Amino acid sequence: MFRVMDSLGYTSQQREELTNNFRADLVSPAIHAYLPVWVVYGRKPHEWEGKAQPGGDSGEGVKVEGQ
Repeated sequence: MFRVMDSLGYTSQQREELTNNFRADLVSPAIHAYLPVWVVYGRKPHEWEGKAQPGGDSGEGVKVEGQ
């Protein structure tokens, strides 16, 4: 990182100031980063729950009482 700053003509004082500002920004509660996150949760079925049907479970053909 310092080599890049040296090639841009930064002095050691400017490098230190930039580094200190960066560290302060990292812990500042005024700066927030919001990123989209997708969470997928699953588990392996237990033996007593039965085996999965070939082709997956699309829910087709399932009759729900009261409908």
